[in-house]
Amino acid sequence: MSKRALVIIALAVIAASTFSFTPMGAMDEALACNTGTPGGGDFGPQARYQPSPSPSGKAVTQNQAFDIISGHLARLNPNLKVGKGLDAGTHYEFEVLVDGKRVDLLAVDKSTGLIRPVN
Repeated sequence: MSKRALVIIALAVIAASTFSFTPMGAMDEALACNTGTPGGGDFGPQARYQPSPSPSGKAVTQNQAFDIISGHLARLNPNLKVGKGLDAGTHYEFEVLVDGKRVDLLAVDKSTGLIRPVN
């Protein structure tokens, strides 16, 4: 085989490989983890979007916050339970329990309903 044929084949392979791969950044981010929601909402407690006040303009009540936390923990792990709740000013804090022992502390923002860990 001549040098010219080898060069043409090599260039064709390089050109084909350049256009056949999709970089990870160009993929739909929701498909990267096989989830149906952008940002992997099923895997983490927070949305990556800017929080906004509730449409009704009313603050989240402690019972609503308990329901938000309960639903979140049920999706994560059915062994996680919600413990005591505390009104902490701008948010409600809830204990996360496993077998009756506290393993974490989560907060629910009163104005947005977003969940975040308490450090």
